[in-house]
Amino acid sequence: MLLEKKVWLSLLLSLPLFAAGCGSDRPSSTESRAHADLREIHEIYALFIKQHQKPPTQMSDLTQRQYEGVYPATIQRMQQGKYVIVWGVTEQDSRTLLAYEKDAPTQGGGVLMADGTVKDVTADEFKANYKP
Repeated sequence: MLLEKKVWLSLLLSLPLFAAGCGSDRPSSTESRAHADLREIHEIYALFIKQHQKPPTQMSDLTQRQYEGVYPATIQRMQQGKYVIVWGVTEQDSRTLLAYEKDAPTQGGGVLMADGTVKDVTADEFKANYKP
């Protein structure tokens, strides 16, 4: 009985975590679609590292059922090439580029840092500060 209560409690406490990163196709009213996707890319990347003790090295690493089931829309946009992923990143700091919108180098756009920070940059800022 005690074990059953612990299992239910653990499930109930986990629900907000799954809901926060459930791959919803609707960003919050204050967040752009790209920012929401980039945040989910960070979650996917971090989850892969946690599970495999190494960073992903290619898209096929992240197209496993466990990621597609939780983040289907973001995985689909990654496969469509809407984002460029920097594979093999092991650092987790705010100076290391992890992913960016494909047009960021030429038109500006969202960038994702290895610590999970997402920000918008101009094309000039991207060229000056980020080396994929």
